[in-house]
Amino acid sequence: MVSQSLGLNSSVIDTRKLFCLLALFEFVTMVIVLVAEPMDILLYFVVVLMPVFLLLLPIEPLLGVPFIFIATGFDFFAQITKSAEHEYRFTYFHIIMVVTFASIFLNHFLKRRVIIPSCSLWAPVIAFLSLLAVTLIYTPNFFYGFMEFIRLAVLCAFCFAFIICVNTISRVKIVVWSYILVPFGSALYTFYEIVTEGEFYKSQIIRVATELGLKVYRSTGTFHNPNDLACFLMIGIIIGFGLLFVRKGGFFIKLFILSTIGVTSVAIIATFSRAGWLSTICAVFLIVYLNRRWSYLFLLGGLLVLMLAFVAVRSPEIVLSAVHRFSMIFSIVGEASASARLSLIRMGLWMWQDHPVFGVGAGGFAYLAYDYLDPNMPRALLDVVFPHTLQAKILAEEGLIGITIAVWFFVTVVFEGIRSVRRISNEYLKTVEISLLALFVAYIINFTFAADLHNNIFWITVSMIYAVPLVDLSIARSDGENSRPAPHGDHPV
Repeated sequence: MVSQSLGLNSSVIDTRKLFCLLALFEFVTMVIVLVAEPMDILLYFVVVLMPVFLLLLPIEPLLGVPFIFIATGFDFFAQITKSAEHEYRFTYFHIIMVVTFASIFLNHFLKRRVIIPSCSLWAPVIAFLSLLAVTLIYTPNFFYGFMEFIRLAVLCAFCFAFIICVNTISRVKIVVWSYILVPFGSALYTFYEIVTEGEFYKSQIIRVATELGLKVYRSTGTFHNPNDLACFLMIGIIIGFGLLFVRKGGFFIKLFILSTIGVTSVAIIATFSRAGWLSTICAVFLIVYLNRRWSYLFLLGGLLVLMLAFVAVRSPEIVLSAVHRFSMIFSIVGEASASARLSLIRMGLWMWQDHPVFGVGAGGFAYLAYDYLDPNMPRALLDVVFPHTLQAKILAEEGLIGITIAVWFFVTVVFEGIRSVRRISNEYLKTVEISLLALFVAYIINFTFAADLHNNIFWITVSMIYAVPLVDLSIARSDGENSRPAPHGDHPV
């Protein structure tokens, strides 16, 4: 038997076949989760998914990554239980994360192949986690503070596990395509809302928009909140747009990516999330700037105009409202949501003034919000006690020391991304690194309007920024060893 015909003597996985099988498998899973009855979903997980996880994940831990993205992106459907007293939910993401983390441990640690890289990320992360632990001593809201500490500690551990695990270009591709395909699937659901005028026009969204003085319809898609949906959809647009700069990419692959960007762009417009829009636009400009190919702006602009024209034929009020809302993106006067964010920032500053060094403690902002209520807060939003600006939240809860460590962390990651872009020699990996850096900057901008430091994909992005240069270094070392001349007396047959 010729083993080569079966590919048995090749250590290289056929990524195209793997990608097609994985995409098909996840599509079937997505359909079952969305349309099947709860007992049928449970049966599918027990009979199909559990054996796949148990058999394949210890061999290839990153097979769980697409499911992590699915559990995150289909937030509304991934919820299992929710605490009646507190706003914490138990979802499929927690199960998949534990299984994936365990498989990484089995795959690397038990085989004694693990090499923990020294990177600039360790110091600021450990410092911030240590500060959070200290603030638990005096926080007025211990439960929320403790949960924030635990969630952040787990996500940071998951981040470092990813840096260790993503050590080949094939594994990089698995994560990168998860960035594109899963938001595309979530966008298709939002696209369906627009076409059918079903969930897109549900009464509670209209009521909230009316209370805020916004004559728009906001799609929540697969999330509970339109801003969360926009934050997730932007990752598909940014990473997809970044991959268009790969010079050796196939025509049909680029055409497919353009299609995903078009559909996802329509979905993010339907969220009417100005934070999502602004974050995406800034990331796109950064990608174009770092690649020095300005003509791609016209390509993306033309695609956006085409999709807007398509939406205008079906629902012109969406386009008109989107244009009006975009024109108010920097307006802070006469708009309830913008003025409410300013009030929350003032409240955070007032808390910091009373506790300048260490802050009020983790989770303390919401507990003390009514004591520092801004008189200019819009009446319709008086019950909003959670900060919508990450910088104000950190300054209020962790004080001057906390905001200093946070800036240290953000600047460290950005500098690492810029340094890696200059150093990476592999074209594909360099393009991916630029896209990830742009996505990280987009998250920083988005967090200025939403204090969501516990975003799952954000920490995966951080880990990938550090993992991709290590993969490029490994490839360079491998090529260097293969190019060495054979020792004297050793001749190839």
